[in-house]
Amino acid sequence: MRIFRLQSRLFGASCTSLSCLSGLGLLILASYRTAFALIAAGALAWVSLCAALIGLFARPILPERGRGLVFVALTAAAGSLYLLLLCLMNPFLAMESSLLVSLSPAYVLSLNPAERLASREGKGEGLRFLGEPVSLGVLIIALALIREPLGLGSLSLPGGERGITEAAGLGEYWFFPLGIISGSAGALFLLGYGIGVFQYLRNRKAGAEDPS
Repeated sequence: MRIFRLQSRLFGASCTSLSCLSGLGLLILASYRTAFALIAAGALAWVSLCAALIGLFARPILPERGRGLVFVALTAAAGSLYLLLLCLMNPFLAMESSLLVSLSPAYVLSLNPAERLASREGKGEGLRFLGEPVSLGVLIIALALIREPLGLGSLSLPGGERGITEAAGLGEYWFFPLGIISGSAGALFLLGYGIGVFQYLRNRKAGAEDPS
């Protein structure tokens, strides 16, 4: 469909509308707590690494037709394996983060690995492909480090009997007026300000390099 070929820009990086939509949903959901952000970032890195290795080293044996379906099956299997390992380590953590792990293969697939990794550029394109999910994972963690302390007054890590444990508690009513930051609206609020600051700095740098 033509709509999925439209180009949009997020922090100056070109991406398809489908990948922006899936990435934004994952960013809002996973950055609620630092523990979930770490799990989501790990899932993104793991699934994208598996897809890159498959595309680079198994390319000669992959069929020309149906290559996209092969990537769908293999990335879904990589996400399922990640969730299984989480379940073996901590079943409660796996239950609470199952949706986030399930969204990670969807985002990786939206980056069109079947066509990108089949190009002749080889490792160069593979590194660029890996950089996009890893960058999203870093952004999720950075946003969680702002949202959770300001919105919930805590800082959490994966582990513990209930799946996540609070590494630091800042008080139940700490900065109560900023509690909106922990909600989805707060995530969009911070993301909008972040994009605005990034674009401002980039335009200012471009203006300094081009005095004419």
